[in-house]
Amino acid sequence: MPKVKVRPSPSQTRVLQMLSENRGLFLSWVGSGSGHWNGVGFRRAFRELGNPKARQMRILTDEGWIELEDGRSRYYTIAEAGDEALKHIHEVKHTGSELNLSEQDVVRALRKKYGRDWILSEQVRLRGYQDSIVDVLAIRNTGKAQVRIYEIKVSRSDFLAELKNPYKRLNAIELANEFLFATPVGMIDPKELPEGCGLVEIHRGGKAFVTIESPFSMSERPSWRLVVAIVKGM
Repeated sequence: MPKVKVRPSPSQTRVLQMLSENRGLFLSWVGSGSGHWNGVGFRRAFRELGNPKARQMRILTDEGWIELEDGRSRYYTIAEAGDEALKHIHEVKHTGSELNLSEQDVVRALRKKYGRDWILSEQVRLRGYQDSIVDVLAIRNTGKAQVRIYEIKVSRSDFLAELKNPYKRLNAIELANEFLFATPVGMIDPKELPEGCGLVEIHRGGKAFVTIESPFSMSERPSWRLVVAIVKGM
């Protein structure tokens, strides 16, 4: 079994996770320039991560985290050492987070990432929906209307308490197209996520990255019921 000598950086970890979760996905690289996503799910990979730069590709190959797929000349997939590196991260990481963030730090990161295309409102009380309060409610203001709700957790104990009370988020999940937890990076294991939820992690520098996509609940526009509930809570 390969011994993990160096831990992948957050950006390298996201590349390895993408390859690990999509075994039909590959990175094509000829030893110079950027890598390029190919295969199953390449559009999603590019949308979320962009194309890995040449320096990042060199590190991934030099550390043995990715390898040529079945001897093909330029198509790389995750190697056994890459799987082991991810396993090591999961084993040591999810007892808390190295980042000490406040809820407002998380909100600022969400606004930085989504503020151009989404209208974000904090602490929205949805009267008429058992007086639910959501941490951040976002409505897309470009293209097709969508509603997204973020539940912010900045401590592991708070997240674990949430897991014990699944009814708390049922109204929010019913109202929104997407429901995501927003946490400091590494605070939780994505495998701990309740069904129907996504995960946004906040990294150093206040950068937000979607680690797990939320299942999309089909609804063409915010319902009148939701609009009334928001207005009542203002």
